[in-house]
Amino acid sequence: MKKIIFIIGIVFLSGCGMTPVKHIDPNFIDNLREGRVTLSGGGCGFTWGASNQAILSNLSGERWHDLANLIKSLECSQDSAYYFLGRSAEGLGFKNAAKKYYKTSINNSKVGNHLYSCASMLEYNCWGFKFPQDSETRLSQLKIYQFKDMPMVLEVTESGRTFKLSGIVKDILGNQNDVFGFFNDSGIKVCSGEFNLNRSKSRGSVSLNCFNGKFSGTGEVLSSSYNESQGTYSGVGLIKTPSTQIRMLYGPNVSSIE
Repeated sequence: MKKIIFIIGIVFLSGCGMTPVKHIDPNFIDNLREGRVTLSGGGCGFTWGASNQAILSNLSGERWHDLANLIKSLECSQDSAYYFLGRSAEGLGFKNAAKKYYKTSINNSKVGNHLYSCASMLEYNCWGFKFPQDSETRLSQLKIYQFKDMPMVLEVTESGRTFKLSGIVKDILGNQNDVFGFFNDSGIKVCSGEFNLNRSKSRGSVSLNCFNGKFSGTGEVLSSSYNESQGTYSGVGLIKTPSTQIRMLYGPNVSSIE
């Protein structure tokens, strides 16, 4: 009888092509970015095991949004689940959040309870991963830059006239996707923005909302590079609308950027 139960358990945990329900929450990605996503536990049974193929497929395919939504929908609080959540956050560029999820995974591995540690009953339940070792490895390799506030000049062209606005960019954490604020020389926040860079962080998209909504647009990060010793980016962005163009020059020596 015990042997039959064991075999059934293995079938449940190995996955059988079940299509899991995706988690739908308009604030989910924001919560993931800020490290606020938690897994309530109690969902590490049949549905978790049956989602094996979908989870590993999203992981190998680097479909980070799908992976994160799937993990949250299952609400399994095991170390492996937080590891996958960390991989999602890291893949999306939310490195500070990934750090939190990896640490939670490591801590859960030490509990010794099947609700928190996938290996507490059978190592098979960890799907070939080793915890806390795998989470510790990802955490140790996670490079989080500490970004300094950096100068920026906005060249605004409207109705044939061009004027420049200088100031400081604040709130950048070094993520691949992030938000920031632009403050003028008087310390007043005049723009809020968001960028989405490619993997090398050399190009991407950028959006700005300035002057209390009088200007709003989306454009390109034409070039971008990171100076590790200074902790700053340097680069050029361009946003065009039918009536206005804004050229963004940012970095420690913005006057020298062409």
